[in-house]
Amino acid sequence: RDIEALPIIEKILKTNPNHAEAFANRTLIKIRAKDEVGAIKDAEMSVSLKPHLSQMWLLLGILHQQGDNLSDAIETMRTAHKNESENIDFLIQLGHFLRLDNKISEAISFFEKATELAPKDITAWTNLGLSFQQEKNLEDAKIAYEKAINLNPKLVYVLNNLGVIAREADEWDTALQYFKKALEIEPNLFEIQNNLGTVLQELGRLDEAEASYNQAILLKPDFAEAHNNLGSTLRDLERLEEAQASWELAINLKPEYDMPYFNLGNF
Repeated sequence: RDIEALPIIEKILKTNPNHAEAFANRTLIKIRAKDEVGAIKDAEMSVSLKPHLSQMWLLLGILHQQGDNLSDAIETMRTAHKNESENIDFLIQLGHFLRLDNKISEAISFFEKATELAPKDITAWTNLGLSFQQEKNLEDAKIAYEKAINLNPKLVYVLNNLGVIAREADEWDTALQYFKKALEIEPNLFEIQNNLGTVLQELGRLDEAEASYNQAILLKPDFAEAHNNLGSTLRDLERLEEAQASWELAINLKPEYDMPYFNLGNF
C-alpha cells in the first residue's frame, strides 16, 4: 500500500533527514514505481548513513546492474565487501558482477573465498563452477558443480552444465545421463531437450534424437538451433526434403546463425 506508506516516510524524513531505514523503505517504493534513478539515490543515502544495512548494498548493486552500469555495480559491492569482508552474500554478488564483466580470475578468487567460509553454500559452488566453465577450465568446473549437486541433487541447470562438460569431453553416455536426469526434474526446458538430442544423435539413436528436437521446438517454436539440429538428424535418416526445410526455417528464424547455412550448402 505504497500510496499510504509514502506520506508517512516523507514525514519521518522531514523530522529526521538522517533516518537510514526510511530511505531504505522509500527505495523499495520507488523500485515498484519504476523510478530507478530515485531508487538508486535513496539506496545510496541509506548505506551512506548506515553502512551495515547489508540488504541495501545488495539491492543497490543490482539496481546499477539493471541500469546497464556494471562498473558502478562492481564498485558498490567492492565497498560493501570492504565494510564486511566475510559477508558471503557480498562475496558472491561481487564475484557475479566481475564474471559478467569478464574479469574471471578475480571472480574466481571471491567465489573460492565464499566456499571456504561457507562450504555448504550452493550458490557459491554453482557460481564458482560457472566461472571455471567460462574460463574453459572444465575439470575445476566439474568439481565445483559436483560439490553443488552433492548439496542439492535437483539443481537442473547444474546437471545440464555437467552434461555439457561431459559432451565436450566426448563422454557421451555420461552426458546422456546428466541431461536425462535434468529432464526428469524439469521436462519443459527446451535448451536441455536440445542438448539431449545432440547426444542421442551422436550415439546413433536418431529416432530418439528427432523426438528430443521436436520436443524442444514444441516448447520454443522459434528455437533456431533445434531446427538446425533436427535438419541434421533428418539428413542422417535420409529424409532430405524435410532436412532442407528445417535448415531453411532455422535461417529464417536466426539469419546470423551460421550452421544451417553450412549444412544447407553441403546439402
